[in-house]
Amino acid sequence: MAWKTQKVALASMTIPDADQARYHQPYYLQKVHLFAKRGKKFAYLTRQMVALLLDDLGYAILSQSGPVTLASTWEKLAHRFSFPEMNSAFQTLIDWQILASHPPVSQPSVEEETFIDEEAQNPPSEIWLSLANDCNLRCRYCSAGYGRFGGTRGLMTEKTAARAMDLLFPEDPAKQKRDFANIIFVGGEPLMNYPVMAFAVDYAKRKAGKANRRISFHLNTNGTLLDEKFLQLFRENDFHVVFSIDGPPAIHDASRRFIDGEGSYRRVAANFSRFIQAVGKSRRAQAVLHYGSSLRETMTHLLDLGFEEVIPNPDYSSPLTSHNSAFDASALEEFAQQYDDWSVENVERILSRRWLHGNAHFLEDLRALHRRQPSRSSCGAGRSLAISAHGGIFPCQSTVETKPFQLGDLTRGVDLELRRKFIALIENLGNKCRGCWIVGACSRPCFQEAYSGGFLDDPEPTQRCKLYRSYFESAIYGYYLIDEAGCTELLD
Repeated sequence: MAWKTQKVALASMTIPDADQARYHQPYYLQKVHLFAKRGKKFAYLTRQMVALLLDDLGYAILSQSGPVTLASTWEKLAHRFSFPEMNSAFQTLIDWQILASHPPVSQPSVEEETFIDEEAQNPPSEIWLSLANDCNLRCRYCSAGYGRFGGTRGLMTEKTAARAMDLLFPEDPAKQKRDFANIIFVGGEPLMNYPVMAFAVDYAKRKAGKANRRISFHLNTNGTLLDEKFLQLFRENDFHVVFSIDGPPAIHDASRRFIDGEGSYRRVAANFSRFIQAVGKSRRAQAVLHYGSSLRETMTHLLDLGFEEVIPNPDYSSPLTSHNSAFDASALEEFAQQYDDWSVENVERILSRRWLHGNAHFLEDLRALHRRQPSRSSCGAGRSLAISAHGGIFPCQSTVETKPFQLGDLTRGVDLELRRKFIALIENLGNKCRGCWIVGACSRPCFQEAYSGGFLDDPEPTQRCKLYRSYFESAIYGYYLIDEAGCTELLD
């Protein structure tokens, strides 16, 4: 059942005066995150993934430190509230399991060697294929170093692609743990290698048919090389395409240029228009925002262009292109405020047009709150595998050609001990997140983010962790607005 925001109803309950034992009974705040936004006060229950709208008394009770008693609370708040109001509020908070007579129980860390060993031996259900360790653009912030990942250029061959996908479809059916398989085409720019993409699709479909497994294809592209042969391939197969486009022409062309320095916006916009007409589905964009640019301007432009969902991310530094981002801690706080402001406008658009569209991060969090289930899957690095154009095997796309994390190659196969160690590293990273209030919705940060941000060795959260927390608070407020409008069915 979908959750609903609930007001702590002080006057709706009739509870007799507490006896002396109840009056002095200590109560402990459970796993709850309190915050205020735009004049409203909320309590988010981490384990239940439930958010409650509080009144002033409920918020004041929960804002106390340490175990609280009705007696001590009465002493502090008697000048503002009556005892019957306070007694009723206490009972409501107890009924909602926000206050309990015992301290919150910590979840145990995951240290299951058997689980890690099994995961290391299981075939992946998802493969990232770097069809091209190369790119036709020279985006200033490119985290892949223009597709080369700090190594050499190259296009994947059919032989390499076939060997890579054989990892998805083991000969022994008993080793197949899932009834689906995902193939994600990346680069560099994967559209530089149409022959191998077409071969991989056909090869994977034949393999999946024999194994009786569902298969889907995903693609991240700059969109500049899209032509009729790709459109036909997308039409005939289950493709989920994400275009990289940063917003209006001047903003996009400031960073996303061809090798000769010409901006790429006009080509991308024209090709996306062709994509809509020919394919229709999967209208998703990924936008990188520069420091000082307007999130609202970027979002409205891309939505008006025909995209249904846009993934906005700040422009981060890239050691592979010597690009230094201007997004320091204060700039990220400013970005979080823009994100929050846009979230309110995003809800207004959803309600006026009666369909979900807008900020992809925001929509994922709204769905998570509505279903009380995480929408963002936990980091699959090491369980899924990424294959470079040269045949190297890595834990995920962001670690391609990063030698310290290489797990083998297609000639020798996967080194199970290296894979086991990496999965254990990921589980340890997840354990470090267990005290965070957003853990149920976020699960854990991207491994590459944690690695580059020093989170693997530092117990303190990264700046991006703080950013994601602010995202989720914006989603809670957005859900409140949708709930108040009586339109939560839009999230079903």
